Parts: sequence; structure tokens; C-alpha cells
Amino acid sequence: MINEKLKTLRIENKYSQREIAQKLGYLSSYTVYRKEKGTREWSIQDIRMLCDLYNISPNYLLSDDEITGGVEKDAETKN
Repeated sequence: MINEKLKTLRIENKYSQREIAQKLGYLSSYTVYRKEKGTREWSIQDIRMLCDLYNISPNYLLSDDEITGGVEKDAETKN
């Protein structure tokens, strides 16, 4: 679920896998590809950085909520 949400957020925000790899300090976009496919796990540090980048709460990634687009941090704390 987290992998799907992060891939959707990347696409919605018009980032390539290469750009995300660079932001996370990876040498190859293949690492991001494997994490989105679920063959590698995201680190806590990766998740924090991506949550900041996409302006979402980690709770959104961990929830069972369907992917409906970027959920802002402030919107989640009001519920």
C-alpha cells in the first residue's frame, strides 16, 4: 500500500524516478523502481523525506485510505 501511494504521489507531483533517487541520495533510479515495486523496503528516513516533499503526513501512508491525491499535513491533523 505504501509503495502504491508513493508511486502515485511521485507521478501526481510530476517527479521522475531519477529525480526522487537524487533527492534521496541514491545513485540509480533503479532503487526507487524496486522500492515502488515492493522488492526493497523504504527506510524511515526515506519516508520522512518524501512526506516533507509531498507535504503529507506519515499517517496517510500507513492508513488504509484509498489513493485520492496528495493529502496535506494540515488537513489530516484537523480530522
